[in-house]
Amino acid sequence: MISLIMAAGIGALLFFCAFLGFRQGLRLGMQAGKGQLPPKPVRSSKAKTSKTPEAQLMDGYHNMMAFTGEPKKN
Repeated sequence: MISLIMAAGIGALLFFCAFLGFRQGLRLGMQAGKGQLPPKPVRSSKAKTSKTPEAQLMDGYHNMMAFTGEPKKN
């Protein structure tokens, strides 16, 4: 009996999530069809860096190669 109630509850929750996702996708698709693009999320100023992606990749590579496994000394 309890498993039946839990299955019905989980099923209703999954259906609700799928319904909300479909509704959101339909709304965005209709707006895109009309030529209205959704607003882009605003990034924080901390995310902006002056380094190129290649320089960031090389910095990460150098950090990995310099790792010795010893604890950091303050």
